[in-house]
Amino acid sequence: MGGCTITKLATSLTQLFSDMEKAIINAESAGLGVDSELVVIDPTKDKARFFKATLKYDETIPISYPTGVDFEEVEKGRAFHIGVAGRFGPKPEEGQLAGAIHVHT
Repeated sequence: MGGCTITKLATSLTQLFSDMEKAIINAESAGLGVDSELVVIDPTKDKARFFKATLKYDETIPISYPTGVDFEEVEKGRAFHIGVAGRFGPKPEEGQLAGAIHVHT
């Protein structure tokens, strides 16, 4: 068993979702699955936002990899290894959002 935390920086929530979607699909194709919510941190605020990541599939293909990811904001979420991602990841520059999500085998 193993896993990793995907961490991305972006200047907008839309860009962060797009970058995370690509990374989550790549992780899924390598056998890693999302097991927490996406945590989005704006360094200028004292709050974090949580988004549930739901994988989308092409229903016409019996066995397929995800074709996309929907992100839905939730009040509370599970977040794993965010401290580790923050410690070893790059520091957000002014105006950047930081996003992290854990994927696991």
